[in-house]
Amino acid sequence: MPYEKNLFATAEERNNLSGEPIYGEPSRDWFFLEDGLGVEQFRRFAPLARKALRHYAKDAYNISTIDRYTERMVRKHICNFMRVKVEEKVQYDWEFIDNCMKMVIGDLLKIDIPYDEARLSYLIPEAQVHADWEKTMH
Repeated sequence: MPYEKNLFATAEERNNLSGEPIYGEPSRDWFFLEDGLGVEQFRRFAPLARKALRHYAKDAYNISTIDRYTERMVRKHICNFMRVKVEEKVQYDWEFIDNCMKMVIGDLLKIDIPYDEARLSYLIPEAQVHADWEKTMH
């Protein structure tokens, strides 16, 4: 499988034969999908970040007006969850990830997304690696 293949493409992206810009205009597409964010490794997490933003923020998320900081931070969190899973060979703690993404996206977009704050202080034993790995996410 080619490295460039987009594993997280949305149905709209897979069926986009017209070449319409994903982020509303070509300059925004370049910025978000090429190297405008300055961190090339996060580019591969763009579709998954958009899915997370759409899922958690609902109508508060507008792909044509999202700012680069918000998109970059969501990509960074997704990247970190995957990095820990792969490098440390631990399981995902889906409930923790769900609550963390609700908190992060709610804070970034300044919207109220209810989450279980107590659950953020606990990782299932199968997902624990180091006590301070979360510090790399900030």
